[in-house]
Amino acid sequence: MSSAAPTPMMAQYLALKAEAEDCLLFYRMGDFFELFFDDAKIASAVLDIALTARGEHDGERIPMCGVPAHAMEGYLARLIKAGHRVAIANQTETPEEARKRMGSKALVNRAIIRVVTAGTLTEESLLDSRTANWCAAIGEAGGSVAIACADISTGRFEIIESSADRAAAEIARLSPAETVVGDGSAFDELATVVRPRIDFDSAGGEARLKRLFGVATPPGASPPIWSTPPRERFPSCARRVSRAPKPRWRSTRRPARASNSRSVRRARAGAACSIASIAPSPAPAPACSAAISPPR
Repeated sequence: MSSAAPTPMMAQYLALKAEAEDCLLFYRMGDFFELFFDDAKIASAVLDIALTARGEHDGERIPMCGVPAHAMEGYLARLIKAGHRVAIANQTETPEEARKRMGSKALVNRAIIRVVTAGTLTEESLLDSRTANWCAAIGEAGGSVAIACADISTGRFEIIESSADRAAAEIARLSPAETVVGDGSAFDELATVVRPRIDFDSAGGEARLKRLFGVATPPGASPPIWSTPPRERFPSCARRVSRAPKPRWRSTRRPARASNSRSVRRARAGAACSIASIAPSPAPAPACSAAISPPR
């Protein structure tokens, strides 16, 4: 006998969970964020909250647990510290708007508005104000290696030229909260996150850098690298940056020793593209200040 079709709410949840992939999914229901299935079992164990069940799916009870929306940050902090990634699915319309759109039994639309990882935190309560919260990515192209690192909370963005034998030392020096490499990378032992190789596409990375910095030539080439005030370009980091010296419009030329070979440019762009692929929306990658560092 075939199993009964999922309810509209569960069908919506399953679609969002497929989009969230390996992240725990916080699904907004009223004043709570709920978790279901294996996500609920994991969160219940990490957060030490009750695991319950509701309804059925494929003939089995659905495990669930929930956290109050107003206290979400504290629970997020504990999950992130435990090494998990969290996708937040919030309501994108009110129940009144849903009823006006589809009638009295309409399901409120929801969408994933953010993916929270150790390297993409912006909340002051989840950050250590004494250290940078780097999200780093290692790009490889034609034998060249580059490390792109961004502190999403302040908008600082750097690209470091390296070599294969120096990459581990550079990562140790940066001590990033999150290190991203492509699948099949020679640096997978340094990674906390492995992404598809397409996320390290050099052409895509170059296009994103041009768009973010508002320049015709990407950072790392001969023309200047532009620094953009985060309040204008990245409002999400304005709170934390407000306590730092006010950034000014300025250009920083590439150090003379930094290589500008095609393979190095491709490695830089690939690493930056990976940072952009996981950074919070709507800003693919923060870029309020930038620098290119030569090989050490």
